[in-house]
This record gives sequence, C-alpha cells and structure tokens, in this order.
Amino acid sequence: ISNSACFEDARQVADLIEAAFPKLNGPVVINSVGTVIGAHTGPGTVALFFEGDERTD
Repeated sequence: ISNSACFEDARQVADLIEAAFPKLNGPVVINSVGTVIGAHTGPGTVALFFEGDERTD
C-alpha cells in the first residue's frame, strides 16, 4: 500500500486486507508515494497493489 500523507488511512486498508485474507504470504507493506506521484495526486492518496503468481480461474 502506498500513501501520501495519510498513514492512518493506509493502515486501515492494510487491516481490512489482513482480515479478509488471513493466509497472506507475508506482511502488508505500507510505503509513501514518490515525489512525482505525490505531486500529481496530492495528500490523502491511498494506492493498493497486489503481487502474486499467475492467476488461474
């Protein structure tokens, strides 16, 4: 999860993800957005990224 000056909001999203997916392979990581993204989005941005293996339906 990336955030721009709203760590508490990002932490709430992380808590929701951890509750919904209790068998995650590792912790939910929270980082700050970089300067370029932050300049375009402004404070209050929360971005959620997923990383995993190839999806099979």
